[in-house]
Amino acid sequence: MQYRVAGSNGFGQGYPVRENAFVFSERLKTLASKTVWDLRHCAIGDEEASEVTKALLASTCVAERLSLSTNNIGLTGAQQFAKVLSLVDTITVINFNQNNIGDDGAYALAEVIPRAPALRMLYLAQNGIGDAGALHLIEAMCDSECKVVELDLSYNPLSDIGVQSILAVISGSERWKSKRLRLNGIQLQDGVRAALQQMSCYDPPPPAPTSWKASSQVLS
Repeated sequence: MQYRVAGSNGFGQGYPVRENAFVFSERLKTLASKTVWDLRHCAIGDEEASEVTKALLASTCVAERLSLSTNNIGLTGAQQFAKVLSLVDTITVINFNQNNIGDDGAYALAEVIPRAPALRMLYLAQNGIGDAGALHLIEAMCDSECKVVELDLSYNPLSDIGVQSILAVISGSERWKSKRLRLNGIQLQDGVRAALQQMSCYDPPPPAPTSWKASSQVLS
């Protein structure tokens, strides 16, 4: 098995390198003393996710912010990371944007986030999560034990009916008054979008840059 790993710390974006499974595992060990784990664009699938979760469960691990965006993590990987979140008391932010965990992966995370001791922010944009998976996550965040305060479900295939169900749960929950929800990039009827925008937890997208110069500043 070959892994594509890139970046000055062995991970993330940067110069491309080809690593075999053993070297990938050894490099993960070097992250144990780091609080930020940048694992974006590393071609991590479910098999590779197993190596990452083993490293996170090491007694020396002090990871606080974990970025796994733009990989190929599916259901099995999501289940493995869900287990980690229930056991590791240092992880406050996890970014799963642009993977493929789907509804079942969302279920796995939803089952554990009320028991995640440190997790505050969960990013799941563009993951093939439908109405059922999204609703399960929203309901999990109503749990009195859940410490997550920010959830990103942008660019997932949610329907108007699904978003209406989400809004119904949120409107009936005192817990959601202190939380933030992102649902950018989802095609909704005007009435549903208006109702969403009126929710106190709604986190609107940033304004579009008005010039090339402004765009450059955003990207920097």
